[in-house]
Amino acid sequence: MEEKKILIVSGGTVDTVFAREYLKEKTFDRIIAADAGLAHCMEIGVEPTDILGDFDSLQDKRVLEDYKKKGIPLKEFPERKDYTDTHLALTYAIALSPSEVVIFGATGTRLDHTLANIGLLAMMCDHNIPCRLVDQHNEIEMLSGPAEKRYPRSGEKKYFSLLAFSEKVSGIDEIGFSYPLENGTLSRKESMGVSNEIVEEEGILRFKSGYLLVMQTRD
Repeated sequence: MEEKKILIVSGGTVDTVFAREYLKEKTFDRIIAADAGLAHCMEIGVEPTDILGDFDSLQDKRVLEDYKKKGIPLKEFPERKDYTDTHLALTYAIALSPSEVVIFGATGTRLDHTLANIGLLAMMCDHNIPCRLVDQHNEIEMLSGPAEKRYPRSGEKKYFSLLAFSEKVSGIDEIGFSYPLENGTLSRKESMGVSNEIVEEEGILRFKSGYLLVMQTRD
């Protein structure tokens, strides 16, 4: 089956310089603009293939009108609704059967939205769709066990942190890390997995059960 990579641009914080540099090395088959993410698309210089949201956070409504004139598919929702625009964008993306989803604008000053977006990564796990929240300081993904993944050592986002999203994550192995771990267990109530570093050419992560947040970060 042909791979289909999707970028969602949501309404949180997007560093324009970082986003432009990131997109120089990536190719996406669909770009979904969610609400104020439409303004971010204009700032970054990318053309969305799909637009959705209630557009309550889009300060300049002329941006929406400009894109409407281009005939880009638009799905508009009422302001009073049960789900966030990012959630609706992910549901829309799932229906497209993507091989990977990357989200810009999923983090920022609204911690409630950031935490909700991190929780949505578990939904993507349940659909077996790799999904990452990406900003200039963080790459955040969630894995569900049993799982194994290899990570190349990064010069930019050198910190590698594991956080239990389920109550416990068991059978964790970290190989090639500054703090190696063998058959470990992480609890949602502890911080033991924060600020590790890959010291070999690649780090190997595997675990047996649970939902595990994997964060590659920099200051």
